[in-house]
Amino acid sequence: MKVIKVLDNVDCGRGISTGAKFKSEAHAISEALGNKTIILNEECDDCNSYFDQFIERDLITYLNLFRTFFGIMNKSNKVPTIKGKNFEYSNLGKNKISLKVYSDDEEADEDINPDLNISLKYNEKIVAQNLYKALVKFALSIFDTTDLIGFDETIKWIRNPGFKDKLPKVAHLISYEFFKSQPRVMVYLRTSNDDSLPYAVGEFHFTCFTYVFIIPTFSNLEPDFTNQDHFSKFWKFFKHFSMIE
Repeated sequence: MKVIKVLDNVDCGRGISTGAKFKSEAHAISEALGNKTIILNEECDDCNSYFDQFIERDLITYLNLFRTFFGIMNKSNKVPTIKGKNFEYSNLGKNKISLKVYSDDEEADEDINPDLNISLKYNEKIVAQNLYKALVKFALSIFDTTDLIGFDETIKWIRNPGFKDKLPKVAHLISYEFFKSQPRVMVYLRTSNDDSLPYAVGEFHFTCFTYVFIIPTFSNLEPDFTNQDHFSKFWKFFKHFSMIE
């Protein structure tokens, strides 16, 4: 059963009458990460293509190893095989993984066991800040429109190729206790007037990984959460996060 979200809050605002097309199925969380259910009904094809090529792809590449390891189905309903310069990594099903390593040394003796420490050469590159952009994009996609007041600069940051000089830390947890077979995103919105805390915090789950991140407004009134003191106050406030390393 698909959950249709009527409004995509990070889109360009164009409609059919202004030339936008809506032929592609858009997902709040990348389909390549296993999301088959949460669909955005008003993300135009241009926005969908931009987010896929310039924002979400870096996060997908970053998680590629685990997409294959855990058998996450991509858009073609297949588990991706990772091919690097000197290796091929694939999921054979039935809890079996295949790793083929190719030697650059044509004279290498095939009967000699290779060193267990092998450097795998991957061809893909990642723009680190796009990982943060993708996480925030996932989170904003599930916002109610009324909750987006004050996030204009955030949306511009996601929708444009420019980067900020610095961003708050992203917390990273690996735990099979919280394993999710489907990706999931949650958002915490501040209800008090305590401006020393972030207005919004996102929590993204992918298999055994949990990522917790501040959704910045880039407002002059917002504390600088790259400052350790400000960040520590936020982190200690969320006790269910801070009690776990």
